[in-house]
Amino acid sequence: MKEFKCFSPWVFLTYKCSCKCPYCFVPSINDNLLSMTSETFERLLKTTQNIIEAGNYDQAIFRLSGGEPLLVWKNYANLVTEYKQKLGGKMVFGLLSNLTILNDEILEWMKQNDIGIQVSLDDLHNSKPLKNGVSSSSIVLKNIEQLEKANICYSINSVFDYEKSGTNGLKELVKYILTKKIRQ
Repeated sequence: MKEFKCFSPWVFLTYKCSCKCPYCFVPSINDNLLSMTSETFERLLKTTQNIIEAGNYDQAIFRLSGGEPLLVWKNYANLVTEYKQKLGGKMVFGLLSNLTILNDEILEWMKQNDIGIQVSLDDLHNSKPLKNGVSSSSIVLKNIEQLEKANICYSINSVFDYEKSGTNGLKELVKYILTKKIRQ
């Protein structure tokens, strides 16, 4: 029996972000920061297609991240659709997002391309600070509801700050997560 080989690159699409997290490795919040061009992303996909077609790997699972990848999703949306159509299940895409940005157009694209998302939610009340310093929690919780209504597969990632949120904050977050229809 042939061994199934999967290639799983984590693709950093942009340094742009809608949040200003104190622990983030993105050096600063600046709208002039670099983002991967669609041409570079296409070269990456074409190279991966060649690797799969040569039989070196059976599947590629791309994790699209950043900063905030949904800030620049139009740079890569059509390419994701194109390569999903070309290679089907041999090329899979997922997003890692703070989920402060979500609209009907993005939801429809995610549904059409079977794109799952890992949502970063640190706390139900004091999650990642937006650029203006206000917690992103209410926006993210509302957008999680939108994912559920659209039947988009998602999971939750958390960087929990015990000093800020304490035992009660942790209990609230865990209780919330346990009520969600999270699918891997």
